[in-house]
Amino acid sequence: METWAETALVAKIGNQAQVPVISLAAAIEATKTTQWPFLIQITNFSNQMDCTAALVHSFKWRRVIVVYEEDMLSDDSNMLAMLSDALHNVGSVIEHHLFIQPYQSLSHPLEFVREELMKLNNIQPRAFIVLQSSLQFTSLLFSEARKMRFMGKDSAWVITDTIASFLDYVNSSFISSMEGAFGIKIDYSENTTSFLDFKKQFRQSFRFEYPEEDNSNPGIYALRAYDSIATVIVALERLTHSTSSTTSTRLLDTILSSNFSGLSGEIHFEDEGLSYKPIYRVINVFNLTYSKLEYWSPEFGFLKSLDAAKSGKNGSIGKRNDWRRSLGNLKRVPKGWAMPSLEDPLIIGVLGRATFDAYDGFCIRVFKEVLKILGYGLPYKFVEFNGTYGDLVKNVANKVINLSPTTLLCISEKLIYNSICW
Repeated sequence: METWAETALVAKIGNQAQVPVISLAAAIEATKTTQWPFLIQITNFSNQMDCTAALVHSFKWRRVIVVYEEDMLSDDSNMLAMLSDALHNVGSVIEHHLFIQPYQSLSHPLEFVREELMKLNNIQPRAFIVLQSSLQFTSLLFSEARKMRFMGKDSAWVITDTIASFLDYVNSSFISSMEGAFGIKIDYSENTTSFLDFKKQFRQSFRFEYPEEDNSNPGIYALRAYDSIATVIVALERLTHSTSSTTSTRLLDTILSSNFSGLSGEIHFEDEGLSYKPIYRVINVFNLTYSKLEYWSPEFGFLKSLDAAKSGKNGSIGKRNDWRRSLGNLKRVPKGWAMPSLEDPLIIGVLGRATFDAYDGFCIRVFKEVLKILGYGLPYKFVEFNGTYGDLVKNVANKVINLSPTTLLCISEKLIYNSICW
């Protein structure tokens, strides 16, 4: 079970029958586990939102747009609230929510996605976080976003682990539509004997059953499913050697007392969920595949190697944005913001009746000097504004005017608009 719609239904049945139910869906609030005492979560997403926020922070994207599908992000999940809190902790905010109805409920999904994307033309942030969505919607979203030029040089897309895991088994057409997107994936060891043995058997079985598929490598879902079965088998073996009678409650307790190294990570439970906090890997979709970049751990942030992510011994600590230099396939770091163009320049308000003309001239000269060191073109247009300084600042805050050089002197009552001063 990968969605909470599926999990809630099966968990209810398992509760009634008093049979343990193991879920692969994203973690829910701890209070919900009392509703389903026989539900066991073999995933841990406790720090996924922190990793996503750290990625946003490393690129200095202050305002983001979050995309999520209702069927995947149900009321039983607090992932959206967790993401909002994590972004707030790094100085970023969610500017807009792109709320999508369940894909299966849409009579015309293509038209719906186009209409929702069209609404974003009047919103300046171009940093998107796709929090949760089905495979069908993800494919449609990125395909249409590329056609509508929402994946240009200044746009940035970040996909969470749930969606990034699709990349392990989707076709090249799907990956092509996501070209340039960043993501985070739970990291797991691919060099152990147990993984290599499983990979060999998995590929043989997969190719036999699906000969038309290009990618036969096991992804994180296959590993979690294998670990789920292994957890039950180990628990049953322990019970067979016990002198006490086997009951549903004893089976549940035995599963929750598991402690072994699985293919997807350490299998040890606390509060009906995995206690193991995974290490994530930053990825960049490029050339019909994805490149694996830095590691990220909740204790040490971005680091260059897996050993460093576990121990924190790495020279990049304190310089956690340095990893962006390794993005050789990018000509420029996406700004995550709709930049002004010749057709839609930056509107700069200048007081038309300023008392001190020399002062206004000085501010304008400072503005032009700043443009010289930006490293990129910034089309702009000076517009005369007849009013008070306060009125000018309010117009910037209300987005009637983009900015004004004279807002350098925001003081006294104007401080309430300090978010737009520069």
